[in-house]
Amino acid sequence: MDLTPSYQTLATEIIQHCPPGFASARLSGALEDGDVATVQLECRKADGAVERPRIRGMHAFTISSALFELQKQMQKPGHSPWNRCTFSLFPDGKFKFDVEYDD
Repeated sequence: MDLTPSYQTLATEIIQHCPPGFASARLSGALEDGDVATVQLECRKADGAVERPRIRGMHAFTISSALFELQKQMQKPGHSPWNRCTFSLFPDGKFKFDVEYDD
């Protein structure tokens, strides 16, 4: 299971939407019944200011596809898939991917 391409896709989309010199970025997604309910991006600048760029069109489709691919690859047989996630990205290329499950 190679999750790298999906992580790279998310990172590329974040970089395209955040302002140059961002200090951190957080992409939050919620998936429901085979559809993306919400995707929100928050870019934090070095001075602490926050921008929330809108993600539209092909960019939204690309992000949704990457999230569904991660969900599919991470699902364990006999278990429900996660339905909420947060992808945090930092300028040095490090990232963190957290998921949440319904109870």
